[in-house]
Amino acid sequence: MPMDLCLREVWVEDVLGKVVRIYDGSGRLISEQPVHLFEDGRRPEHPEHGIMNERYQDRRRVFRSSLVGRFIELFGRVGEQFILALREREGCNLYWHLSEILAYGDLYEWEEVRGVLESCIQIGSYHKNSVLRLLDARRLKHPPLGVSLPSFGSSAESLTRPLSAYAVLGEGCYE
Repeated sequence: MPMDLCLREVWVEDVLGKVVRIYDGSGRLISEQPVHLFEDGRRPEHPEHGIMNERYQDRRRVFRSSLVGRFIELFGRVGEQFILALREREGCNLYWHLSEILAYGDLYEWEEVRGVLESCIQIGSYHKNSVLRLLDARRLKHPPLGVSLPSFGSSAESLTRPLSAYAVLGEGCYE
């Protein structure tokens, strides 16, 4: 069926499993296609779907290679060793683990993450959760200047703060 008719109402007539006829809403014949099956009984891929799938796979390859490149750029030789072992252990889930580990950089300094990766290599544990468990013992990045984290020790404490406390966050944004 032509892709320009997608999401439109059409009528499809299957003629003995050998021909498919497609009619528009008014009953006018739009297309008549013979049905060709592969030897294993599958229908061939629609040509436009093949192009769309190839574009998707290209974007996926670019994303994955940039993910690996970023990991190696940040962690160098340690990152390369970690990736090789992770690929062997996790297979195609490698990229999910790498993206999760890179996200830990939002909370921890890169040197802290590099140290944990070295520890993971030494103990032979390459799962993203192993990295996170070892990072839990490390020091978190400092919060941005001017933002105080509330203390939740007492229920009688006020959880409000004046708007002036946020003024530091906006400094430098309009320069």
